[in-house]
Amino acid sequence: MGGDEYAHRIRTQPARPATRSAVKQESTDRREIEAKYLVRGDAWRGQGVAREIVQGFLSRDPKRVVRVRVIDGAGYLTIKGASRELEREEYEFSIPHADAHALLRLCLPYPVHKIRHEIRHAGVLWEVDEFLDANAGLILAELELAPDKTASGTQERKRTIEATRPSWVGEEVSGEPRYYNAVLSSRPFGEWSREEREDMEIHARGDEPAP
Repeated sequence: MGGDEYAHRIRTQPARPATRSAVKQESTDRREIEAKYLVRGDAWRGQGVAREIVQGFLSRDPKRVVRVRVIDGAGYLTIKGASRELEREEYEFSIPHADAHALLRLCLPYPVHKIRHEIRHAGVLWEVDEFLDANAGLILAELELAPDKTASGTQERKRTIEATRPSWVGEEVSGEPRYYNAVLSSRPFGEWSREEREDMEIHARGDEPAP
């Protein structure tokens, strides 16, 4: 499904403000620290708040990703810098819904369409992305961490959170580009080979790969 068709779909949705968890709050610290995980089973379903997200990319250059996103009818423009482990610079701006609709038409193929389930567990917000359309069948969990003064402090907090993570959160895949949204927009899950899909399923379950 192309950008024009996506843009037509979201044009008729009423714009409404996103909640605190739906979009990053204004801050002088422009760092995004995010970890991605595979999801096992369906125990997460029926929990939390679900939001529809449609997003496209004006640039997929890893050093300067430019993303257009619509969350429940509200528009955002985001610029991200190069990743350094879990961390990268991020600048995000609210934009009019009509502008987001127009920019989605200009984005590179293909738009990424997903339902984000915001689930709190042990006081921590986990975001489960259930991908649709060209990426249907892929489900990932994300954990966003508040910036720490040091990288070691961030990693320590991450380990503390992971110790109480839900049973449905599987193996971490933060450093694997094929799970990045920008990559999924150019090479969607539907184009993965059978071997790649089977490998993902093995790691999601936590099984040991066959020798």
